Amino acid sequence: MRNTWKYIALILSNILVYIYLGENILFVTVMISLVLAIIIDIKTHEYIFNNCKHRFSIKFHQIISFHAGKYRKLKCPVCDAVTLAEQVNKVNNY
Repeated sequence: MRNTWKYIALILSNILVYIYLGENILFVTVMISLVLAIIIDIKTHEYIFNNCKHRFSIKFHQIISFHAGKYRKLKCPVCDAVTLAEQVNKVNNY
């Protein structure tokens, strides 16, 4: 639920920029918001493979890979299998 508020804040900030600064700066703020949304997604989720049960976080360039719902086609760094990995919330070990 906490991540939902981050996305809502990004959308509201884009609306406010459009209202006060106009269309010219809107493209830049939308692109910055998209990058921030991707970074939030990478920092709060990790992926687990069904074959070897290895959990890992993806890198920024891997966000473009094929995905459907909460599954993403990735290559496992442990067993080198290219399969669908399930997206799960990151476990914080404090």
